[in-house]
Amino acid sequence: MVFLKVVQNLPKFVDRGSSFRSWLYRVANNAANDYLRCARRRSVKELAASLPEDAPTDGPPSFQDDEASALKRAILKLNHQQQAIVAMRYFDGMRLTDVAAILGSSPATVRSQLSRALASLRKRLTRQSRTGSRGAL
Repeated sequence: MVFLKVVQNLPKFVDRGSSFRSWLYRVANNAANDYLRCARRRSVKELAASLPEDAPTDGPPSFQDDEASALKRAILKLNHQQQAIVAMRYFDGMRLTDVAAILGSSPATVRSQLSRALASLRKRLTRQSRTGSRGAL
């Protein structure tokens, strides 16, 4: 679906100081927003189940699984904008200026939203590690 939108809208791409990559992410982000608007009836559990599993890394598998699950659940508790910012910044390795261009915001706004998202994640994960239960998120 995203690929089709990109091909259809390619003639509309105008380089206004932002890169093609930023424009492409913007198209993908808009498509994701459209999908989420249509899928509001789906629960968080259904959305979490549809996310791909991360590739294993070094270390004890049970620890990795627990930590990855806790992080995944905490990220899903963020609002959609914060989820997008965290994903683009840390999973895609994008600069804040690129994230801002994709979202149509200023870099200062994105920096502020990222700070709030990280504070929320830190609070949720700290609370979860203190209680030692999965339900603390």
